[in-house]
Amino acid sequence: MHRKEKRVRWKENNTFLSILFCLLVLSAHGFAQEKKVSLNCKGMRLSEALIQVERQSEHKLSFNFDELSQFNVTVNIKKKTVIEAIENLLHGLPYQTKVSGQFITIFRRNVQRQTSSPTRGGDYTIIRGKVVDTSDKPLPGVNISFKNRNYGTVTDINGNYAISVDKGARETMLFSFIGMKTEVLTVNCNAEEKILNLTLKEGDGQLNEVVVTGIFNKPKVSFTGAATIISSDQIKALGNRNLLKTLSNIDPSFDLQENNAKGSDPNQTLNIEIRGSATIGSVNEMQSNVRNQRNLPLFILDGFEVTSERVMDMNQDDVESVVILKDASATAIYGSRGANGVVVISSKRPELGRVRVNYSTGMNLEIPDLSSYDLMNSFEKLEVEKAAGLYTNTSLATQLQLDALYNEHLKAASEGVNTNWMKIPVRVGLGQFHKLDINGGVDQFRYILNVSYNQLTGSMKGSKRDNLNGNMTISYLMKKVRFTNTLSVGFNNAANSTYGNFSQYASMNPYWRPYNEKGEPIASYTLFTATSPLYNPLYDAAQTSFNTSDYTNIRNTTMLDADLMPNVRANVNIGFTQQRGGSDYFVSPKASTYLQSGTDVSDRGNYIQKTNKMTSYQMSGTINWAKVYGEHSIYVGANYQVMETKNNSTSMSVKGFMNDQMTDVSNANKYSGEKPTTDESTVRSMGFTGTINYSYAQRYFFDVSFREDAASSFGSESRWAPFYSLGVGWEIAQEKWMRKLLPVVNMAKFRYSYGVTGSLSFSPYDALTTYKYNNNTQYNYLIGASVNSFGNPSLKWQNTVEHNFGLDLGLLNRFTLNFNYYRKTTENLLSDAYLPLSHGYTTYKENLGEIRNTGYDLSLSYTILRYSNDHPIDWSIRAGFYHNTNVLVKLSEAIKKANEFYSNSNYSGGTINEYREGQSLDEIYVLQSAGVDPQTGKRLYIDTDGTITMNASGLNKVAVGSSQPKVNGRFGTGFRWKGLNVDLSFGARIGGKKLNSTLMSKVENAVVIYNQDRRVISQRWRKPGDVTAFKSLSGEIDNSFPNNLFVFTENTFTFNNANISYDFPLSWIQRFGMSRLSIGGSLSDIFYISNIKQERGTDYPYSIKPTFTFSCTF
Repeated sequence: MHRKEKRVRWKENNTFLSILFCLLVLSAHGFAQEKKVSLNCKGMRLSEALIQVERQSEHKLSFNFDELSQFNVTVNIKKKTVIEAIENLLHGLPYQTKVSGQFITIFRRNVQRQTSSPTRGGDYTIIRGKVVDTSDKPLPGVNISFKNRNYGTVTDINGNYAISVDKGARETMLFSFIGMKTEVLTVNCNAEEKILNLTLKEGDGQLNEVVVTGIFNKPKVSFTGAATIISSDQIKALGNRNLLKTLSNIDPSFDLQENNAKGSDPNQTLNIEIRGSATIGSVNEMQSNVRNQRNLPLFILDGFEVTSERVMDMNQDDVESVVILKDASATAIYGSRGANGVVVISSKRPELGRVRVNYSTGMNLEIPDLSSYDLMNSFEKLEVEKAAGLYTNTSLATQLQLDALYNEHLKAASEGVNTNWMKIPVRVGLGQFHKLDINGGVDQFRYILNVSYNQLTGSMKGSKRDNLNGNMTISYLMKKVRFTNTLSVGFNNAANSTYGNFSQYASMNPYWRPYNEKGEPIASYTLFTATSPLYNPLYDAAQTSFNTSDYTNIRNTTMLDADLMPNVRANVNIGFTQQRGGSDYFVSPKASTYLQSGTDVSDRGNYIQKTNKMTSYQMSGTINWAKVYGEHSIYVGANYQVMETKNNSTSMSVKGFMNDQMTDVSNANKYSGEKPTTDESTVRSMGFTGTINYSYAQRYFFDVSFREDAASSFGSESRWAPFYSLGVGWEIAQEKWMRKLLPVVNMAKFRYSYGVTGSLSFSPYDALTTYKYNNNTQYNYLIGASVNSFGNPSLKWQNTVEHNFGLDLGLLNRFTLNFNYYRKTTENLLSDAYLPLSHGYTTYKENLGEIRNTGYDLSLSYTILRYSNDHPIDWSIRAGFYHNTNVLVKLSEAIKKANEFYSNSNYSGGTINEYREGQSLDEIYVLQSAGVDPQTGKRLYIDTDGTITMNASGLNKVAVGSSQPKVNGRFGTGFRWKGLNVDLSFGARIGGKKLNSTLMSKVENAVVIYNQDRRVISQRWRKPGDVTAFKSLSGEIDNSFPNNLFVFTENTFTFNNANISYDFPLSWIQRFGMSRLSIGGSLSDIFYISNIKQERGTDYPYSIKPTFTFSCTF
């Protein structure tokens, strides 16, 4: 690198480090209008200098950003016209300008432009058309040139162009525009006229022009809300196995909650939060997973609501963009559904052009990761058993049996039996995927047809999740009317492992042989003095039991879009979704559970069959008007929406299977428990939404939205719900005094928003008093009924009030920063309320309670090297941080009463969820411990008055901190060189509290008749005077309860994803009729480093996930 270039880069970095300080000392400057351009720069990139000139003028400049970025300029321009300033910057370079009204195009000097309209006839072909962006807006000033020819043209103010070429020629045309991807098309010029329309897409690293909210498409530049916009290129570069995990890799505020028990189970339900929890469960749900399900964000696919399960199972290659709406300014338009955040997914649309066929295939692996387990081997296990006194008994007869058992185990260990039970139920899961796309179209008709199959084979034997998806989209595009219809069909088939719970294998003793001489699973093992044997989990795995599920999802959406008059557009959307599915769970009559319990033969075997059906109808209509008056820009939109969703489910449990091979439900003898049950719910809702967006001079912005909702779930006395939001913004970088003071700042937008949103976090019929018929109660041939639930006609939505402060900062067109600080309060939290016993029902639903969430999210990116023709390297780094704190401000008396019971309860296997006013929802409550008594080896506890005792009964638990991390971070880097693309993604969780469940259950409370963590050998108390962290080793059950000494502050670092791909040069593959050929590979969940050493994936192991891909386009 030349010394001058080093000085230039040092100055850029020095400017970046000092920019925040400069912003704090800004002083007011005059706002006098400058008719001339002034620019003083030294070593600035030419492209950046041109952008500075454009900002000081009323003109729009069009040029090849990457091409001009290779030149550095040093000038001192004072009060020059725009043309004079540009000519000064281009001095000595092979470039010239063309002025068309307010548009100025910069192109190479050796390229001749057709300035007059081409004429038809002779030996020429006229190529004409229109160039628009992805929102169908015309693009003026697009550069149009020909490969290997020295002339071209530009589009006019309406995006139209026309140019003549030699008839019979085969030309390669290039369409380029700043901020857009350059398109290269091959054209056969064998007619007098050729119509060629084109849509240009946003370039890599460029912000989208609009924010797709699912109802209104708001201008990005004037949007005052908090949102993360994710393009299809980002999804491809940072992609994981499903879209939900991909979004979590990109944005840490899309908080995918850790589930250590489920590990990498492909069939697990993912729990997601955006900006914390706004809802808690009822009294009976405090220890369940219901809270996580009720805090899921709303998912919108192409304008219509879908489930998180469907998003998880869809093919993410079909996604064009995802917008995560976070604050009230962004989500208020969804009214009573928007408090938990909204994820808006847009599918890819048909594109103009010849028929293109794309085929992708690949292989995915699931490699079990058992590195977090550190269990004892055979000799170590025997040593611990002997030290715990398991082979000692006062009864002579029993002692003889124990001696024989010890010798049997010692003999097996001496013969080399050291069974690694954990490797038996796992495998390297091998799956495959295929995707076929056919798309194309002409000016007025376009289409996409695709089908994909994705086979996920889990790392535990027998587990899988297969998805077959098909989509067909057709579009008719007329002059003022556009029609699009999309039909999607998805088939899902899943199976859970028949090998049972992984923890069973982790507890099996290593000196046991799993199979007999015939290769059959040994049925059971003698367990010291226990009266019943321990059954081999492999015995159950060999039976005919199964646990499967499936569903079929059909979705059709129809959109009609029309230009009613200049600046006025209207659209109507109609959607239909139906999903049918069910699950089948069968336990063989030969299962060990029946042998252990001595169940009567006629009652053995159990089959639980569930079926469900969901049907949803949605219709919406939108009209919007947009107009620019000089420096004033106004957007007004109105929307009407109606929805109906019906759910029906049936459940049946039968038992008594006389033959384990006859597994059909019809072979059962009787019902198990109650007769079949059915559930039904119908929810209808409607809403009216209005929004106004105003901007002045691209500097001052104002946003207001209002929605009025009505839903059948609300009580009859609270049927309608109003929601609204206000937002303001100031783009300080567009101020002329700011341009002069800090020209390196290309973006500095301050935002503030306030709004009220809601959530329907209750069952459809909670507002109604419902009854249940009882066939056993009859009178005069009439069936009796009893109260099933006590309703509340005043029940209404939960209100969430939110403030958001934001900053969007850009420096040197290389560095970007997006920061949001929020404070949101759910004021009328839905909760249980007590009723007097005279009502015959103890609780009902009421709007009681308050939760407050505060936090921030921050994203940073920096382009180290920018791609250009002369320097085909692009290298960028990125980072994201998220923090949320929640507080229970107020609770209902019913929750407080239930919490009194849980406060006095302890569970040796883990912590108990408690809700206390003034504390976090995620607070961990445990006993206080003084350690282990050196004389007795017993666990010591501390009472609130400071008394030390060995008896935990009646002691009060204390709050030791929240399980939510202080910082949830994401880090990554992307590198591109020619056709090679590499992207690495990392994650971090810092500062949250976590109970080390492995130390608690497998060291402190180790039941040594089973295999345990190796730390039980060296870190347990053995004799008086020992100072240890863990109590004495004993064969008796004397469990300690969770206490503060087992709660640690988590600091975890993860390597989430590594993606690499290579696109072969076009010149190599054209001979085979291809326009694209790509190979790639990725690796997910690569490693996990934490200061807390505990077992991960206790019920289902975690896995490392390699994927290999091949893709080609014809």
